Amino acid sequence: AQVGGPSKYMVGTEQGTVLLCNRKGKTPQDKISHCYHGHHGPVYAVQRNPHCSKGFMSVGDWTVRIWTAEDAQLKTPMFTTYYHKAYLTNGTWHPVRPGVFLTTRRDGVLDVWDLLYRQTA
Repeated sequence: AQVGGPSKYMVGTEQGTVLLCNRKGKTPQDKISHCYHGHHGPVYAVQRNPHCSKGFMSVGDWTVRIWTAEDAQLKTPMFTTYYHKAYLTNGTWHPVRPGVFLTTRRDGVLDVWDLLYRQTA
């Protein structure tokens, strides 16, 4: 999975890591500026939030993880879904609502997540 512009882009790896890359980087550290470790299997999708360019989601193994890009202090995701029984296969942000994203699972289910909706236990 790859997301980004002409020089900066994000790549999900088979090892469960998301890499923030820069084609114009001069050194290896500049070319791969950040690594986000979070999944226990391949990353199937990476997508920036269209309403907040520093926020992005990664979809892999049984979870979705939401991160803040280019934050060297952030070592863990801001949000992680619960572990599903079936592998997640894809995810996308809602085009109009900033806190809503959708995921698909290998068992054919489409889930809708709303980060701004208050749920009580």
